[in-house]
Order: sequence, then structure tokens, then C-alpha cells
Amino acid sequence: MKKIFIYLFLIINICLVSLSPKQVSAKSDLDYIHNYEVTVTPREDGTLYISVYLKWEVLDSKSEGPLTWIKYGVPNCYVDEFDKGTTNIRKLSYMHEDSSSYIRIDLNKAYRAGEIVDIEFSYHLSRMYFLSGNQCKYDFVPGWFYDIKVKQMTVKWASTNVIETNLVKKENGYYYITRTNLNYSETIQVQMTYNQSSFVGLNEQEQYSDEYMPRYERIILFIFLGGFAVFTLVIIIISLIQYSRRDRYMEHRGFVRHGYYYHHYHHRYRRNTGVNKTGKVIVNPTINNGSGGSSGGSCACACACACAGGGRAGCSRKDFYNTNIQIEKIIEHIE
Repeated sequence: MKKIFIYLFLIINICLVSLSPKQVSAKSDLDYIHNYEVTVTPREDGTLYISVYLKWEVLDSKSEGPLTWIKYGVPNCYVDEFDKGTTNIRKLSYMHEDSSSYIRIDLNKAYRAGEIVDIEFSYHLSRMYFLSGNQCKYDFVPGWFYDIKVKQMTVKWASTNVIETNLVKKENGYYYITRTNLNYSETIQVQMTYNQSSFVGLNEQEQYSDEYMPRYERIILFIFLGGFAVFTLVIIIISLIQYSRRDRYMEHRGFVRHGYYYHHYHHRYRRNTGVNKTGKVIVNPTINNGSGGSSGGSCACACACACAGGGRAGCSRKDFYNTNIQIEKIIEHIE
């Protein structure tokens, strides 16, 4: 009983510390983006071909290590045709995390504080338009960065057949364009309108989607969950059958080794004794310790913590609220 109160005390204190307001010390920036350019060219089927250029400077390579990869946000999982524009990119791949979609950019070396790297790549993006009347519309927000400032961001969208847009400038007669600087987490929203006749093969079933898990992964997950449900049902049925066939005479003849709690009194019994459901001692025939086996129980509790930010691998802080409470050591002393 004493242990239970101690565990409850620890849990309540951790919750109170977690919920209490704290002064969070300012953390210096890890990276800085000098230039960020996004160029969008619609294809005749309404899908988008997008090129991205980043001039990225590493400011801090000690707090979370050097820059080795970047995750770049995209609207959904319908991305393909990855193309490396610079030789410093080792691999481009799709990844989903926390119900969001990203392109993962693995670099061919580790970049440290003071180094500037030019990163350029392109990809094909589907399921972005939505149909309204005889019009085809886009509402597009390029990937942004939560913890990184951008000195200059430029968005260019091919101007052919556009009938309405929120981008007011035009460059070389071919692109609608906008330029601005971005603070942490700031974004640019691009709205474009076309006549449906400007494209071929537009389909209501291919309109905008924010799905982050590819179809084949959803199928695999569905099969797994379905199989698990069937397996669980079979186990329940077998358990019920076995329970219905159990000898009621032996129902309350379980013999204990460690103890039995009854009416707030703790009774300890010898190994060759047991109790019935009312707590009355039942003397069991002598057990031959040289034969047979013994059974025991174990309880495991696992807690996983993960964070991701700014394209850095892993996270540098696990004790988010700086409680610094050594739970394992406390429990060890309790035991």
C-alpha cells in the first residue's frame, strides 16, 4: 500500500511540473536560408511539376549535430518523379511523419557551422486541383520551415492560360511571381484559376487530397489490422470454449506463493497451502520440489519519445520540462 501512494505522488508531481508555466530559454537558430525559390509548371492533365532551390547556411552544428538531411513539406503523398538538380544530394525519397507528408533530402556529406550549401531538386505532384463549375482552381502553399528564417522567398507560377491569380507581378511574360522574406513558420499562399478546357482529362476523382499515406501502405495496414482482428477473435473464442469446459470443483483451488490480501489483513502462507474464494486456508498435498515447473509473471512498461525539427536527425532534448527526476532510481530505493 505504501508503494502505491508513493507511485501516485510521483505521477501527480510530474503532471504538475509539466503543466506549470515555465520560462523557456531562447534557443539559437540552427540554420538560415538565404534564398528559397519554388517554380510551378502545370501539366496538361492538371498535375504540377515543381522545382525547388534552397541556399542553406548551417549556423550551429553542435546542438543537434551537422546538417546531413532535410525534410521538405509537401501537400500530400501523391509525389513522384524525383530529380536531383545538384550533385550534393545523395537521395530523394517520400516520407510521412505525424500525419504529414515530406520529401526527404539526404545529402552526400555532413555540413557544419559556417558552411553554405546549394540544394536544388524537382518533383511531380498530383491531386492538387479542385473543380468548380467550368473552372479548375489551385490553392497551393509551398513547404515552409518552423524554426528557420528565410531572407528571400520567390514563388513563380507559369502564366499560360491563367484567368485569375493572387500573384500580381509577371516576369518575362511567362511567370506570375511574388517575392518576400519569411519569419519562423510563415508561409505563402498561391491561388490560381483556369478554365477546365485548358487541361485534358480532368477527373473529379483526382481532385485535391491531403492523404499522407500511400495507397499500397494503406492496403498493407488494412490487411494487418484485419488479420489481427481475426486472430484476436479466434483467441477469445478458444478461451471461452476452454472456460466453459473447466472443472468447477477446481475453480477456487489456486495456490499462492507470495500472499493473499483479505479484509485489510496480510496473510502469508507456506508454499504448500492455498486459499479459497473466501480466504479460508486450504492445505494442499505436499509438493515435490524436485519435479514439475514453476510459473511467474512479469510486467514491462515502455515509453518512447521522439521529435523532429529542421531536418536534423534525432533530438537533443528528452526531458522536455527539465524535471530531471530519476524515476528508475526512486523506484529502486522503494523496492
